[in-house]
Amino acid sequence: MEYTTVTKDVEFVPVWEGNDEREDDERIVFTLRYLTDAQLAKCYTLGIDKGGDQTVSPKYELLAKYGIADIKNLTVDEVEIKTAQQFGGLSGFSRLYMEIGTQILIMNPRQDLKN
Repeated sequence: MEYTTVTKDVEFVPVWEGNDEREDDERIVFTLRYLTDAQLAKCYTLGIDKGGDQTVSPKYELLAKYGIADIKNLTVDEVEIKTAQQFGGLSGFSRLYMEIGTQILIMNPRQDLKN
């Protein structure tokens, strides 16, 4: 059996607030990385809903922490935001935060957590 490991980082241009329509040198660009199995396993919370069914919820703060390698062209209050830690500390950017987290989830599909 042959396994393929993806290690190359991927540039992602969010559509948030028309960002994808800006000039190339003005676009906010996130460099996203593929997560290891151990990192991905930490990015989910298992729970039980009111009906007794098992639920799986992503932890977006950990997805950002592990999945963002670099940020270009994001400036808030004259401070250049370049790291996942800085990005996670911003308030008022929940839609952008969710878009980035969703893209990281798409890049890193969850394995069956029961195994």
